[in-house]
Amino acid sequence: MPDDDGGFDAICADPVDHTIRDEARAKGERLAAAIAAILGATTEGPRGMGEWWVTGTRGGHAISVGLTSPGGSVAVHVSLRPLGLASDINIYGDRSIWRRADRPHISAHLQMETDWDAQALWQLLPATVRGAIEELIEPDRGALRVTTTPRELHVTISSRPDPETVPRLIEDLDRVVAIADALEAHWDVDPRGLGRGFTGGRVLPPPPRVPSTLDLLAELRAPVESGPDPAVLAARGLRARDEMMARYADAILEPFPMVNPRESLSVKDRVVVLPPVPPSRWHDWIGRKMLAAGNEFLGGWYFAHEDNSGLARVIRAVRRYEKATWTSLGDPPYAIIARLTGDSSVCHIGGVIILGLTVDILGALVGDRVFVDATHVIDGESPFIGESTR
Repeated sequence: MPDDDGGFDAICADPVDHTIRDEARAKGERLAAAIAAILGATTEGPRGMGEWWVTGTRGGHAISVGLTSPGGSVAVHVSLRPLGLASDINIYGDRSIWRRADRPHISAHLQMETDWDAQALWQLLPATVRGAIEELIEPDRGALRVTTTPRELHVTISSRPDPETVPRLIEDLDRVVAIADALEAHWDVDPRGLGRGFTGGRVLPPPPRVPSTLDLLAELRAPVESGPDPAVLAARGLRARDEMMARYADAILEPFPMVNPRESLSVKDRVVVLPPVPPSRWHDWIGRKMLAAGNEFLGGWYFAHEDNSGLARVIRAVRRYEKATWTSLGDPPYAIIARLTGDSSVCHIGGVIILGLTVDILGALVGDRVFVDATHVIDGESPFIGESTR
């Protein structure tokens, strides 16, 4: 809740029209009192921009209701128990001020902002809960957020509240509490193993370790004799990626939270599976492209220059794949398996110089369509899985 900065009085400070200020203040006070009486809660206000806060409990959850007057919105904060989700999740109406073109739609009018598979998370919720969220969130102004610090559900559920609408408002508050119960029941998951894991990528956790054999590698790397069928190459590429994960299982390190780059030698030669990043989101740095995977929220950055020998071979293999299959991958995410070099590097990201760990590329699954084992080199090139080298 904001500090009292006199904002409400400042807005209504015109001496000609104290009536507007007094009426708005009285309206907000009546609304807060009416809600508090039903919830058995306490009120605070007015504060800042004319905000009243009602704080109490409902359905076993701590609940705070923020009322902004005049003509503002109703914000509801409901406590959640700790969940498996390790990052904030935001759901907006697709005409809200927070919308962004690169956020996936989870329904006809809702977008989700998350580091994970948005549609998979959305489909975990029962249809009745999804419907309740869609009804509560107004296309223009509404929003739903699940935050980790503090662990709460935040929902903007109404605009221009009025004391006469208190029964409907309490009904909406109870719907929010019911949604909180559903989130605790259905979103207590490890999102890394859900659907496609990171948005646009494959599931992150390595599969159960299986023996790696030369026969299996030979089978996966053998050219597709019947022609470069994209479906066959994709299936074989996924198997090759899983084989590489098993091969390096003892060295794999959870990428986040990342070790302090100034202690990079402590993780030298460990292996990480990085969140997928399409080329359109690589960064320009000193005249060359830099693949930067991660962000401050996840806990750090990993860097690979495009002229890194392994990454350069992967890029060339992807071009050969497109030519051989007569297909275009567009702007595919590169899901990288990489070895930590023990060095750190910097990159200019979002107007800030960021320090991160540098990696060497072991393999890359590109767009779930083609896998390149960068440790397998023939005449200076790394064939994509199934590519003929004759």
